[in-house]
Amino acid sequence: MINVNQESPIFVRGLSRSGGTLLVTLLDSHLQVSMSYELYPTVFDSSLTREYAIELALLLEKGKFKKTLTDNIIPGFTKFILRAERGGISNKKLSELIATHLNYYDDFQGRISKYEFIAMCCKYKMQNEEKLYWGSKCTNSYDEYLGIWPKSRFVNIVRDGRDVLASQLNTGDFKNSPSSLGKSWVSTHRRFRELMKNYPEQAFEIKYEDLTANPEKELRLLMEKLKLSFDDRLLNHNSCDLTLFKSHHMSLDAIRKPINESKIGRWRKDLTSQQLEEFLAEAKYGLQEFGYEI
Repeated sequence: MINVNQESPIFVRGLSRSGGTLLVTLLDSHLQVSMSYELYPTVFDSSLTREYAIELALLLEKGKFKKTLTDNIIPGFTKFILRAERGGISNKKLSELIATHLNYYDDFQGRISKYEFIAMCCKYKMQNEEKLYWGSKCTNSYDEYLGIWPKSRFVNIVRDGRDVLASQLNTGDFKNSPSSLGKSWVSTHRRFRELMKNYPEQAFEIKYEDLTANPEKELRLLMEKLKLSFDDRLLNHNSCDLTLFKSHHMSLDAIRKPINESKIGRWRKDLTSQQLEEFLAEAKYGLQEFGYEI
């Protein structure tokens, strides 16, 4: 069970294709920090009743988990299973964690129940790796995280929204239009700055461009803010034996490489003038506000 007086997890926020996976992986390479990836409470929809959770645990225990089968039984939770593997959690272990969770909670529907299960998965990884702190990517429901872990620490990674758009248009299956992403980019980062204003000792911002241009400087500063010692492994994450490197992730090929600036400014060749115009119609002043030249 969670002890809110002792835990200070690290949560990473960032729009998709902003460098969040890179930042989580860098933190995960630290000798004291164990980071998990996209374990979001939003995947626990109303379909995951106690009955279905028990059925799912049996499928996982027997090694009979199949994506198509599980999607039919419990829509959405399949994503959680696949993402848990990025943290080194096998199907069998996930089955055990589900069973343990159901000893305390009726299902996965309650707010506390969802977050406790995420924490259980994260802490299993932490304990397995013999580290001191745990964390994961998070949603922007900061009040909910703080309500459970008042000492939570948050890091938001900001990347030029034009590069975010270029990356989303050319990677994966993202649905954002240039204008909708422009709105989302501005609102997401402004919302986090409000968190920084209210919790200056717990919420911090890092820019992707600064991180890739001066990794040691930026990571030393971030460790200072998080009250962690600097670890040289942060600069050599690609040489570390991390659970992500044994799983599947759309960013895996890029994350395996040393920190680099190769993707900065990609929007100049990847975006059409129309796409850029639509994005800037919503995000021009936001970009300027966050220090990007137009």
